[in-house]
Amino acid sequence: FDQSTKVWWRQKGPFVELSPVANHTLEALERKEYFEKTWYKFTMALSVFSSNTRFTNPIASRLRSNNKGYQLKVASEVGFLIPPTIITNDVEQAKSFSSDVVLIKSLSDATIGYSTTGSNLAFAARRVSVDMLTENKDAFSLHPVILQDYVEKEYELRIYWVAGDVIAVRIDSQADDTTKADWRPGQGNSSMFTLATCKDGIKQKIAKYMKVMQLDFGAFDFIVTPENEYVFLECNPDGQWLFTNRASAEVISLAMAKHMDSF
Repeated sequence: FDQSTKVWWRQKGPFVELSPVANHTLEALERKEYFEKTWYKFTMALSVFSSNTRFTNPIASRLRSNNKGYQLKVASEVGFLIPPTIITNDVEQAKSFSSDVVLIKSLSDATIGYSTTGSNLAFAARRVSVDMLTENKDAFSLHPVILQDYVEKEYELRIYWVAGDVIAVRIDSQADDTTKADWRPGQGNSSMFTLATCKDGIKQKIAKYMKVMQLDFGAFDFIVTPENEYVFLECNPDGQWLFTNRASAEVISLAMAKHMDSF
């Protein structure tokens, strides 16, 4: 590995044993946790073992930038609009934040991988009433989540930054009830995605964000409101793009290939 000059660090899939023990037993979960931790320790050391290798993205930068709370902080500091937000597992704080409907989002990765099947359970963002959180306060208290004011959308944008190149993909998520709150459940519908352009000033703010995060690549998610305001949601340092239509996927792939060939 120390002879490699460049590495494109992609998102790791769920750990799958070739000969798993009985499905969903305590032993299976403990084995999975052990193997996941071992692989994590190894991959975190790769940049130390390979001092002459350039990573896209650098491992330490990727880890730091993948924190959604930190993303919102940095986005606000570089000038992006963000939704009113609270991170909590306290129902009284949630009631103080809003008396109506909020958007609830996972603070961590939005999927859980199963060691025995390789499948993922996805947690999409969704609208919930504060009354519902109150009625389920014991479950709500188990772990912190992101609560945000729901922002009305004209459409959404996924904007890819590839080492200075910016490629915007419009997501017409409001035409279908299943994708209004979170477009990801409908990402198999390529007709929802079209190449687009950004309004003035967005590229400069993205550049500032990426400089703070020390990233070469990122996939930004924005709401575009009926008033044409851009509202930052998050930036995925491992963001994918082949689910978009062919035209946009080719442009992003070429930009990544150009970047990887530049060093």
